[in-house]
Amino acid sequence: MTICPHNDCTGCFACQNACTHDALRLMPGEYGYIYPVVDSEKCVNCGLCRKVCPVNTPVAKHTVISADIARAASAEEIVLSSSGGIATVLVREVLRQGGVVYGSTGVDGSNVHHIRIDSEDKVDLLKGSKYVQSHINDVYRQVKSDLSDGIKVLFIGTPCQNAGLRNYLHRDYESLVCVDFICHGVPSHELLSRHVVEMTSLTPEQTGEVTFRTRDSKGRSIYGVTVCDSKGNLVYSSHYPKDEYITAFIHGVTYRESCYSCNYATCERVSDITLGDYWDKEHRFGLEGLSMLLVNTDKGRSLFQAVKSSVNIIDHSDVDTFAVRNQQLKEPMRRNPRRDIFLELYPTQGFCHAAHTVLIDSRRAIRNQRIKDFLFKLPFLQTIYNIIRPPKQP
Repeated sequence: MTICPHNDCTGCFACQNACTHDALRLMPGEYGYIYPVVDSEKCVNCGLCRKVCPVNTPVAKHTVISADIARAASAEEIVLSSSGGIATVLVREVLRQGGVVYGSTGVDGSNVHHIRIDSEDKVDLLKGSKYVQSHINDVYRQVKSDLSDGIKVLFIGTPCQNAGLRNYLHRDYESLVCVDFICHGVPSHELLSRHVVEMTSLTPEQTGEVTFRTRDSKGRSIYGVTVCDSKGNLVYSSHYPKDEYITAFIHGVTYRESCYSCNYATCERVSDITLGDYWDKEHRFGLEGLSMLLVNTDKGRSLFQAVKSSVNIIDHSDVDTFAVRNQQLKEPMRRNPRRDIFLELYPTQGFCHAAHTVLIDSRRAIRNQRIKDFLFKLPFLQTIYNIIRPPKQP
């Protein structure tokens, strides 16, 4: 039985949660990407899985109410966060109100999944960027149970996971606040695990913490992959563009196929609040760790008002201005033109060889751009360029 077209499936888990006969499970397929597998002996052909699928039944989107450049007021929260620490501020507020929070965890990188937390001493479990698909498993059922019991719930996930939850619930709950983030796309667990094994020779049982964002001595956030063993010893650390995994991620090589035609890469959002990185390329603010904060609904605005004393608003903006800086607010990430070569090489040649092969041109472009940026920082070259550059057309 086909629930939705294979290449459109986002792996949101709505179908698995909706099936009252436990007749389907999302399982890893080719390259490790997860897809629903139906047990024909248990399936009664009720069609519920098809009805809740956001591909078949699209979720309504919200027009953004406000857009701000922001960061947590607490310097400690910023240091311990990948970006501006806004997500942690929201999490702490909902927990202080007696609610619960659902978000992604998985420090070892091999089992990234959503969990439920109900106290502030567990907040650290949800921190950190995870550039791999988080498995929802049966979390939507837990969310519904909490909402039915009158418990306030904050759910944090990708836009497609938020859409899956909303369709599964069938109706809006005043006590549910949904937060999504501006998403590039999601690789599979298998691709990450293969990379870690190839670079460290560690088995999943031997692997400890895997992180994707670190801060340098100046507080700047850097993309990369850092791996520790189960005893906490640093085993591997490499950054963009040297690390194959993070470079393939940034250049659109490793996402699941649906990410390249994502229905949620728009200025209209499926959640109450949207978060994303704000890269201050012009050095207007002189700060590291800034977030794009989009409030999309009245519920989102209410939660934002509750945390205002814990948030520094650096500047006001608008969603169209943000979309100029972040492509995924206006269109999906471009499918890398060499992705098919990667998929062909990966099964026999391994992750790193396949990624290295397809990224040669990208690395050359990165190197040339960095040389250009360096040279144009030299005052005398800027003067020469201003003299010889062609005049602007009237």
